[in-house]
Amino acid sequence: MSGKTITTAFVITAATLSLNTNVVFAQNYGTGGSSPKEMTINKEVLNPITNKYVENLTSTDPTFSPEGNVIFRFTIKNTTNANMTTITTVDSLPIYMSFVSAALVEGDKETAINGEVNKTDRTVTLKFDGLAAGATKTVKMTAKVDAKTAFPAGRSSFCLVNAVKTTSRNWENGDNDTAQFCLTVGAQTLPVAGFNDLLNVLPFLTLGGVGVALMKSKKN
Repeated sequence: MSGKTITTAFVITAATLSLNTNVVFAQNYGTGGSSPKEMTINKEVLNPITNKYVENLTSTDPTFSPEGNVIFRFTIKNTTNANMTTITTVDSLPIYMSFVSAALVEGDKETAINGEVNKTDRTVTLKFDGLAAGATKTVKMTAKVDAKTAFPAGRSSFCLVNAVKTTSRNWENGDNDTAQFCLTVGAQTLPVAGFNDLLNVLPFLTLGGVGVALMKSKKN
């Protein structure tokens, strides 16, 4: 959906590199595209710390590490009073990512669904028979970050964008949306969320060390 804005130090997009990498170097990146009235799609990414879906994760949010899983969710909505038929959704994974699984979400129930995976283009195509008037369809998708050896040397962190587009036989223009997330390419022993969360406790660790030093000083 249109209206999202991402502000980050390092974002990588295919538009900048003229490649299908979904990687960008810019400070401001407006995501999303056309949002026709007939059907909409909203893409989100799961925050690994809060366990809540958000529109985007920037470099100041929890990050992911090599070989960690990133979970996305997108919701398609039929905003018309007519049934839609033959819905096709194409999810484009960014560079350094590979498809793991997809599931149709209905309340607390998740049903695995098969998609057509193109490993060269890193696209996953999902097809649905239709969508009733006013109804929604939600899909959960899991992708895995490549191993540390796949990343270029000298880069410690950067952000990626996952894009999705949906169309139907009734409305070929469809809608598209994106979700950003960031990676920390550090030691492989880091948690999947990366080291950003560890930075939050460092000031307290430092103060604790000062406290111990003062106690020893008083005893002396």
